[in-house]
Amino acid sequence: MKRKYPVGIQSFEKLRVDGYLYIDKTPLIYKMITRGCPYFLSRPRRFGKSLLVSTLAAVFEGRRELFEAFTTEQGIEQPQLYIATTDWKWEKYPVLRFDFSKDLLDIGELELLIDKTLAGYEQQYGIIPKEKNAFLRMDTLVRTAHKETGKRVVLLVDEYDKMMLHSIGDDEMAKAVKARFKNLFSPLKDLDEHLQLVFITGISKFSQMGVFSTINQLKNISMMPAFESICGITEEELTTTMRPDIELLAEKRKETYDETLAELKRMYDGYHFSEGMTDIYNPFSLVKAFDSWQIKKYWFESATPSALIDMLRQMPPIEIADVDGVVCESDAFDDAFDTFQAPLPALYQSGYLTIKDYSQEDDLTMLVVQYHKHD
Repeated sequence: MKRKYPVGIQSFEKLRVDGYLYIDKTPLIYKMITRGCPYFLSRPRRFGKSLLVSTLAAVFEGRRELFEAFTTEQGIEQPQLYIATTDWKWEKYPVLRFDFSKDLLDIGELELLIDKTLAGYEQQYGIIPKEKNAFLRMDTLVRTAHKETGKRVVLLVDEYDKMMLHSIGDDEMAKAVKARFKNLFSPLKDLDEHLQLVFITGISKFSQMGVFSTINQLKNISMMPAFESICGITEEELTTTMRPDIELLAEKRKETYDETLAELKRMYDGYHFSEGMTDIYNPFSLVKAFDSWQIKKYWFESATPSALIDMLRQMPPIEIADVDGVVCESDAFDDAFDTFQAPLPALYQSGYLTIKDYSQEDDLTMLVVQYHKHD
């Protein structure tokens, strides 16, 4: 029987209540939230970052019922998830969520989004802002939410860099975008005692953007082995939880299970996000393939950021041979998009290069990169 696949679903509540398939990432979520420090995660587009943010929100809102086993109104059995079996207390925290994944055309739209988000939370906590300045409003909001609830604040920021990437090549716009974000988030440095968790997602690294430099000890988990599979599908998850889906797809393609698995592997795996070198499959491509019963180039057709194209146009022509098998320091992948002097960081962070091998030379971690044979 064909299952419901979450094509384009970014709401954890909708995914669970409406009976969509969910690959349980809560063991890694539990590990992350019990350590309690600010985190940053970089992943290419269409890799499940927004769903991860939504799942974190549900955890900190104390919505244990979404993580327990239950039957949906459609009669679909949803299994219990790992975190529901742990000692997590399911207390309700004040959650502030800023979603910058929308297509914003100019500074006015960015300011409107920031104002609307702040105003919604201010209304929730009975705050009448005395100033329009986002710095003061964020400071007041976090302190008030903590005081009113008795719980420290959880701050979730999704795709912080989307508008920054689209402003590449327009120096005036880029400076204006950074200024708005620095004004909004700079209060966080002095709000540490009021914050339970800070979690930020994007494509490019935060540090050289100067936007979150004021956040104390923001930990970049993007290339840490412990969290390499927090987004995406491992081969173990594919061949266990998703085995029935492979079998059904194989039946529709008139192939054996092994033949279909080999084709899925050829098209969709090979992402490496740490020296653990775990093969990670693109989740968007997999669910699209199972939903449509066709193995096609889904990711390439929908996830190429225009910022990458604009940036590469400003560089000399690039051949696959120029980047395939190149050896470089691991720090080369930590450049922010607006500081790129070479194509490697842009291609890796966008998902067009993967790590082929790691080695240690003196005090340097060296990487061998490989062009990703994209779907």
